[in-house]
Amino acid sequence: MTHKRLFLRFVCMLIFVGMQADDLRDIKREAHQAIKQGNMQQAADLFGQAHAIDPDDMAVWYNMAYCLVRCNRHQQAVQWYQKVLERNPDDEMATFGLAKALLALGDYERGLLLFEWRYGSCQAMHKRYKVFNLTPASFAGKEVVLISEWGIGDMIMSLRYVQQVKEAGATRILVQTSSALVPLLSLCPYIDQVITPETWVPAHTIDVPLFCLPRIFGTTPETIPTPIPYLYADEVLRAQWHAICAELKGYKIGICWSSNKINRSAPACVRRTIPLATFDLLSTLPDVTLVSLQKGDGEHELATCADRYVVFNHLDDEHGAFMDTVALMKELDLIITADTSIAHIAGALGCQTWVLLPYAADWRWFLERSDSPWYPTVRLFRQQTPGDWDGVMKEVYDAFMIEFAKA
Repeated sequence: MTHKRLFLRFVCMLIFVGMQADDLRDIKREAHQAIKQGNMQQAADLFGQAHAIDPDDMAVWYNMAYCLVRCNRHQQAVQWYQKVLERNPDDEMATFGLAKALLALGDYERGLLLFEWRYGSCQAMHKRYKVFNLTPASFAGKEVVLISEWGIGDMIMSLRYVQQVKEAGATRILVQTSSALVPLLSLCPYIDQVITPETWVPAHTIDVPLFCLPRIFGTTPETIPTPIPYLYADEVLRAQWHAICAELKGYKIGICWSSNKINRSAPACVRRTIPLATFDLLSTLPDVTLVSLQKGDGEHELATCADRYVVFNHLDDEHGAFMDTVALMKELDLIITADTSIAHIAGALGCQTWVLLPYAADWRWFLERSDSPWYPTVRLFRQQTPGDWDGVMKEVYDAFMIEFAKA
């Protein structure tokens, strides 16, 4: 082959590589735009095209896994996360993403261990809290400080393990949480003291983040402890709310529809906020009174439809966070709520509760199930397509007519 032909082939190869690079860049840009618009399946398809052009692009592997989780294709997502970790075992985001995918699939043995990467890495967790060698026997004869993590719902969910720590032989259990929750948690008989992060504690205590306890106790989906109830209402307040609720007619249903502001802007497949207008269908149920349990974000929606709902102004203002709400919830026949802290509080109280889930629900609700191993009194209603709350509410309406209206 002449030098001229070799040169021309080399030039053509450079042009081809350059065209591929341009195509790859355009496809990845389009995929990220699809994610922003909430089109996760489209994004996954585009990342598949990008992978065909450059099979070694690790960012494409991670983004493919991210999109597949939000398409409820967790088993495939696991394979892509593992592909990332084979290349880079210390990738924090891939490890934590893999943990949540495994937990959603019910693989708690692997998922709970990897879940310790929620602090950035297992090393960071171990440096901050000496938890990896702990077993239930480690608590015997010890004073234990259990530290709340993340949001209120997360803390309430993991609070069930306090009783197990006590049964393992702990002499004294302190639960560290925000000052707003001290009155509510102080009602729990298995907690010796509720403290805030500012409270001084002795150096000899064992400090354990609450979400480490499922791993320490070797939890599986079949062995999740359900000492229901493990949250309690103040008896004086409950008596007051019993008298108030006695004036309400028919079946008394508490509703909660809105998560925090951050979640409101999340893609439709994971958005846990439901427009209040969607609940209007329930106002047509026979012999029903709908009671608002919403506080903070979302309350403003009541301004246009307050006539369809009972609203108790200044709920929790005087007695502390959730104190009135918990007492009120114990007087209701049913609670219907988005995936918010109210769902966890209702489950911990043992209230009959229907939780409405987005298409790609959080890992703790597993996949496809209509029941919850975490809360025996909870029933789950799931979106069949991203953003379709009307379809979910129609299922709720039909379920009520079968279970209550015809009882």
